[in-house]
Amino acid sequence: MTRFLILPFLMVVVTFQLWAQPTEISGKITEKATGEPIPYANIIFRGTSVGTMSDINGSYSLRTSRPGTEIEVSSIGYQRQYAVVKINQKNQINFQLEEEVFSLGEIDVRPGENPANIIFRKIVENKNVNDPANFPSWQSQIYAKTEIDLKNVKSSLRDKKLMAQFDFVFNYLDSLENEGKTFLPVFLNETVSNYYHDTESNKEREEIIANKVSGTKSDVYSQFTGKMYENIKIYENYMTFSDIGFVSPVNNLGLQFYKYYLVDSTIVDGQKIYELSFRPKLPQEPVFKGNFWVEDGSFALTKLEMQLSEQANVNFINNLQYSIEYKKNDGKWVPKTESVVVDIDIQKNKDSEKMGIIARKTNIYDDFKFANVSEIVRKQKDPIVLAPNVSGKTDDFWIENRPVELQQRERNIYSMVDSIKDVKLYRTMAENLYMFAYGYRDLGKIELGPYYYVYSKNKIEGSRFRLGARTTYKFDKNLRLNGFGAYGTKDKEFKYGAGFEYYFSIKPLSLFSFQMQRDLEMLGKSDKAFSEQNIVTTLLPNAQTRNLT
Repeated sequence: MTRFLILPFLMVVVTFQLWAQPTEISGKITEKATGEPIPYANIIFRGTSVGTMSDINGSYSLRTSRPGTEIEVSSIGYQRQYAVVKINQKNQINFQLEEEVFSLGEIDVRPGENPANIIFRKIVENKNVNDPANFPSWQSQIYAKTEIDLKNVKSSLRDKKLMAQFDFVFNYLDSLENEGKTFLPVFLNETVSNYYHDTESNKEREEIIANKVSGTKSDVYSQFTGKMYENIKIYENYMTFSDIGFVSPVNNLGLQFYKYYLVDSTIVDGQKIYELSFRPKLPQEPVFKGNFWVEDGSFALTKLEMQLSEQANVNFINNLQYSIEYKKNDGKWVPKTESVVVDIDIQKNKDSEKMGIIARKTNIYDDFKFANVSEIVRKQKDPIVLAPNVSGKTDDFWIENRPVELQQRERNIYSMVDSIKDVKLYRTMAENLYMFAYGYRDLGKIELGPYYYVYSKNKIEGSRFRLGARTTYKFDKNLRLNGFGAYGTKDKEFKYGAGFEYYFSIKPLSLFSFQMQRDLEMLGKSDKAFSEQNIVTTLLPNAQTRNLT
């Protein structure tokens, strides 16, 4: 009898384990004609938001417990390819993409206009209606993920004496090295936020409710990692990125900058969708090449993929790639996923051997709904606010709130940076950088400094030595105590000062302050001016200080 009970139980356990096993896919994406790797290609499970991008070597890996049955690979300038996936197994799938060629076939010359131009004009006519900035007020939860990689990192650096304590870092580099191209992921940030757009006041607000940064639990980075950190708005005539204005492919004057081609049309959910390709007329301008998909009737964009023209004259940016996909919600095409990849180098050359940076950002929209958010926007005076305990979320929270699982490369970043924090040299460098930037040496509840007041020299005091300190928020969240003592070798006088500040609130700033001191001060000199009693001014040529009192 016991055997009959155990057997079904074991069958259930084995079935559950098989069902729970994640689906893994890896491989390489190359150009069929040349065999060259294709970087930044999009790999996605069809019908889902689960996907990834190929690295600079064309390699990719994808692991998820929520897969589809087919993956789609696309890259601007190449024909898409599809492959069937074996669920709950490891899949090795390589792709060889063919260059996208527009075959015109037999030419029949008739009066008329390029149909792609006609569709483009319809897009421009309906921009105001289809632009999410003009939708009725809406809100959405947004998951944002930012990654920064160093490219062209040389393995020979590990032989440098200074890098000896960081030798383990190169293990992550070596595992990613392929055919001579190297990159080292060094930073990863994840953010979950509530995003509000109020059409009536034309204001946007973002409340960051969770933030996870590799290597730190500080909230300092949180406000720079949400949705509002980008300014890429495809329906506007020009898109601003790093203070550079790029010409949008749906610019009102787009026909002056781009050539448009009608590539295909298909029926999706009973609605006709056009696929248009665009290429720059003047490749040296800050323009793009790519494809977008448009719904017939509304002429709203349903999807867009584009990358910066290879010949665009933009300093330091080798490549800028942007994509966005929309989904229909209450009759309007609202954002679903968007991503941006920026390849930055000292010189604009994709084959450059100099070290550079690759930055990637992905936003995934969830629970998008039209709602009256004017009261929320009115209460939030700042564009971005942080919820309590924004950086203290547990691993369980992130597992539950990530719409896509982290890939092995991304998990390695957390592991590597956490290990770096334990290196003595790193801790020393971090402490010294903090002291250089803020002037104080952090000892926990007390900070010593400013360091540039430790020694100075003038005609009255001779050599002046000073030691100061102040308390930190670890001592008391509202009360700050400060004090200093100084001594001059020429006047043989002891100087001192002390005071406190009590903060009633930070926003708006409300505090009570009291300071007293017995010290020398230059007559007529502003207390906000650069102090003469400073180690920096002692080392630099300066006027004689005869007016101390």
